[in-house]
Amino acid sequence: MAGPAPSLPATMQALRITSFGAPYTLTTIPVPSPSTLRPHDLLVKVAVASHCHTDTIIRLGAIPSIPLPLTGSHEGSGTVV
Repeated sequence: MAGPAPSLPATMQALRITSFGAPYTLTTIPVPSPSTLRPHDLLVKVAVASHCHTDTIIRLGAIPSIPLPLTGSHEGSGTVV
């Protein structure tokens, strides 16, 4: 049984790729609002996230068709909020 909706902060920190070939940028970005999610989307409070080879490939510009800025890491774990 689901409990009450958790209180969500307005912002979060993210390591973002803002230009190809450059270091990651630590940025404060808005937390997505559950009301803006599309059907079948989940909002996850990330507990841990890892850096993988794909993140490096994207940061170096090997896939230039990816729009920037981009928050890296697709290998995370957390709690659905």
